[in-house]
Amino acid sequence: MLEVINQRNMNFLFEIAKKPRNISELAKRTDMTVSNASTLISRLAKEGVVKKTMSDGARGVMTIITLTEYGIAQVKLLKQIKRNHKENKEQIKITEKEVNDGTE
Repeated sequence: MLEVINQRNMNFLFEIAKKPRNISELAKRTDMTVSNASTLISRLAKEGVVKKTMSDGARGVMTIITLTEYGIAQVKLLKQIKRNHKENKEQIKITEKEVNDGTE
């Protein structure tokens, strides 16, 4: 899974976690082309992170993308990593400021 995760892909997964959506909605919400979103979904599906489900909607049959149980667990971990990164980044800034001010 890690080889397909960067900031953009992580945000893509966060969007799916918020609400299952079709490919074009996901592409629009994450500022991707439908082609790129489709490719990413295929890769994530092969890793077992997302699943594609056919659904009859008002606009006809469409593919809805949802997280698998594994995907839900991975999103939880990614959110924790993101929180830790922000906290560590803030701590590093404080430490650098102390060193530059001569207080450390």
